[in-house]
Amino acid sequence: MRRLGVGDPAPSPLVASPEHELSAAWEAHSQPAVSIICATYQHSEFISDALNGFLGQVTDFAFEVLVRDDASDDGTAEIVADFAERYPGVVRAVLEPENTWPQQQAAFLLQPQSRGEFIAYCEGDDYWTDPHHLATLVAELRAHPEASAVYCPTVNIARGRITLRYEYKHGVHDPLLIPHFPGIPLGAICARNIPVPAPPMRHRIRALDRYHLSTWAKAGPILPVPHAAPSVYRLHEGGQWSPLTEKDRAALVVDSYIWIAEWWRDQGDDALAGEFERAAIRRLLNALPEAELIAFRCRFVFLRGVGAAILRHLSDLRRAICRHR
Repeated sequence: MRRLGVGDPAPSPLVASPEHELSAAWEAHSQPAVSIICATYQHSEFISDALNGFLGQVTDFAFEVLVRDDASDDGTAEIVADFAERYPGVVRAVLEPENTWPQQQAAFLLQPQSRGEFIAYCEGDDYWTDPHHLATLVAELRAHPEASAVYCPTVNIARGRITLRYEYKHGVHDPLLIPHFPGIPLGAICARNIPVPAPPMRHRIRALDRYHLSTWAKAGPILPVPHAAPSVYRLHEGGQWSPLTEKDRAALVVDSYIWIAEWWRDQGDDALAGEFERAAIRRLLNALPEAELIAFRCRFVFLRGVGAAILRHLSDLRRAICRHR
C-alpha cells in the first residue's frame, strides 16, 4: 500500500461486516479482548464512518464497542441506536437524555463498564482505515508485555484531503516526558485496560489525552507501531479543537496542564506535577504577545495555579524570558 501523505485524498472509511461474519473467527462466548470506547456528540455526518471502522475489523479475538452519545439532536443518537440494534452482541450504546459535557466524559464513564484486557479509543468524528488495526496493535502489546500502550501513525484530514501526518517514532519511556511530548490522538492508541481515575476537576482538563498518556506512562512505556496503517483525525467546524484560534488553544492547554499538575501533586508525584507546570509556563510564553489575554481567559487558574507554578519554577521562567528578549 502506498504511504499516505499531505495533499493526498482522505483515506476511505471501512465497510462493516455483518455480525455473524465479524465473530466467525472468535471463540464461542469468549470474553472481549478489546473494549473500544467511542464518545460522540452532534456527529451525524461522521459517526457511521467511526462505527463501520470498528465493525470492519478482522480479528481472531472478540471485541466490544461501547459508544456514548451525549444527547445529540442532529440524528447521531438514532444512528448509534440503529447500529446497536443490528449488532447486539458487539455494540453497547449509552444514549444520554441530557447533555452533561464537560462535567461527565465518556472515557471515564465507559471504562468501568469495559470488559476487555485492552482498551482502544476513537471519537465519533474520527475513524480507522485498516481492517487489521486492532489485530496489529494488540499483537504489539502482547509482544511487549512491559508496554502500557502502543500507537499507530495518524493523518489529519480536512475537506477531503490529508493536511498533516503524525509519525512519532521514539515512543515514551519516561512519564516526565509526557507534558513535552508531541500529542498522540487517542484514536491512534491501544492500551492495557489500566484504571484511569476521573480527577475531581476533569471538566477543566480539555487536553484529556495528556492526562491519559501520563497515567499509562507511569505504568510502562508507550511504544510506536510505525508499520501500522494510520488512523484518521478529522478537522471540522463542529470539533472541539478545530475551530479554535491558536491563542484559545494555548489558553485551554495551559488550563489543562495546571489541573493535571494539581492532580499528580495530590497523588504525591511532585516530579510529574512539576513537568506539567513547566510545560504550562512554556506554552504561555510561546503564545506571547497574547500572554495577557490567555492569563485573563484563565484568570482563576492563573491566580491559583499558574501563579503558584511560576513561583515554584522562577528560575525556569527567568531563563525563558531571557530567550524571548
